[in-house]
Amino acid sequence: MRLLDVTGRTLFRQATTLQVQPLSSQVYFEIPRKKLLKGHNQKQVVLSCAVEADGKTLSTNTYYFASPKEAVLPPSQVTTQWRPQPDGTYQVTMHSKALARQVYLSLEDGSDGFFTDNYFDLLPGETKVVSFRSTAPTSVAALQQRWSCGPLPMLSSE
Repeated sequence: MRLLDVTGRTLFRQATTLQVQPLSSQVYFEIPRKKLLKGHNQKQVVLSCAVEADGKTLSTNTYYFASPKEAVLPPSQVTTQWRPQPDGTYQVTMHSKALARQVYLSLEDGSDGFFTDNYFDLLPGETKVVSFRSTAPTSVAALQQRWSCGPLPMLSSE
């Protein structure tokens, strides 16, 4: 698990070896909020947890200490790279230096297609890969001209 600020700086890191029983729920780690945050602004941090086995991520969870309208997020710019795949789909690799909440992908001209994931949070410095399947013939060049991506605007508490 990692506590990150919204720019990706690691403020706390803890790794624990777990023995998880099938079909069960259990608390594996506890830490008081005050000790974890150590004075950091809860509106500018996120806790990212992952369960891994044999080098593969089995589960992830992200915890926000503040509601979306209270969060103080820097502007984020999601960079992307499109690659055609042998099965006719397109792989979209995304990256952001700052936390991007509720990232959405769409085609600006209303073209039909399907993204394997949408409306997700992109943690700073992490890479997210999704696939896109178009319902009509297209190309990487055409997709790069017609698509849009970005975080949803957050409501201001002011």
